[in-house]
Amino acid sequence: MAADVQVGTADHYPLSSAFSFLEDPDGQLTLDDVIAPDQQRRFQPVSTQLAGQGPNFGLSTSVYWLRITVAVEPGTPREWLLDVAYPPLDRVEVYSPDPAFGYERQVGGDHLPFAQRPFAHRHHVFPVSLPTGTHALYLRLQSEGTISAPVTLWRPAALSAIDQASYSALSLYFGLLLGLLLYNLLLYVSVREPGYLSYVAFVAAMGMGQAALSGLGAQFLWPEWPRWTRVSVPVALSATAVFGLLFARSFLSSAARMPALDRVLVVQLGCWLLAALAGLVLPYKVAAHMVMSLAPVTVLSIVAAGVISIRRGFAGARYFFAAWAVLLAGVLTLLLHDVGVLPSHPLTVHSLLIGSALEMVLLSFAL
Repeated sequence: MAADVQVGTADHYPLSSAFSFLEDPDGQLTLDDVIAPDQQRRFQPVSTQLAGQGPNFGLSTSVYWLRITVAVEPGTPREWLLDVAYPPLDRVEVYSPDPAFGYERQVGGDHLPFAQRPFAHRHHVFPVSLPTGTHALYLRLQSEGTISAPVTLWRPAALSAIDQASYSALSLYFGLLLGLLLYNLLLYVSVREPGYLSYVAFVAAMGMGQAALSGLGAQFLWPEWPRWTRVSVPVALSATAVFGLLFARSFLSSAARMPALDRVLVVQLGCWLLAALAGLVLPYKVAAHMVMSLAPVTVLSIVAAGVISIRRGFAGARYFFAAWAVLLAGVLTLLLHDVGVLPSHPLTVHSLLIGSALEMVLLSFAL
């Protein structure tokens, strides 16, 4: 059996581009089925377009099995951490070599309370023991949302070191949001201008959405609420859009200055309220499709309102336009990732986080 990846004494090994995959449309296959010769022949390499830093199958009702063969060199440490770095996955099963039973099965995903995960981490991380020799590893992925799998094999100390950098960056982001929220809340208390309050609610909702997308919400804010973990992304993003529209209408005085476009914004406001409700009571995919359909339309509409305001010389319109244009770039990038057009990469997975951080600062200048 030829090995896909040679594992030695390096700190980490990216696995994603070396996977082959098997689609299971009915979700009925077990590991025993998958390792049978007839199913083994059905595995196919992950295409270059899908791979990037992780296979990305977009929104799919199928279960996906990933297979990789690793050759562990003599003298290589046995203990590793398998990191599946896409927090919104519903269910992840990892099958790693076990000398006594053939394969050890571990289960993770955001359907579990955080305390039941095999390893305490915002990603889906699994401890695996790899003895010297050549071994096949299997992953089973299932999710109502996007199925994406950026997978890396880490030495424990190396993952801990990289976590310091990633958690520091996320801390800066949420610290920025909290600072802007408190500053503008104080301004609202001082001047009683409704635009400041809608901006504060917009920032709070965006922070909730980013906490859900990054996995920090499940780890620190609602670790015992797996049901909320599963629905928090569409509900929080819908709330973000609702407050963003309220802020835009207040800031631009659109009802008085551009009544035709304001009516379009009001219709979208109603659609986003329905999307939030759908996230709570309907299957996840319904809300996900609503969010992905509405998001670019809404941001484009607000960008158009910004262009009109610039032409009419409205104060703060240039900052307003720049803010929403940056967010539009982030929304479109994340949308293309979620439907499987763009591969999983830190810039595509975190495009909304990057765009929203810049947007919040520019909107604060606009106010």
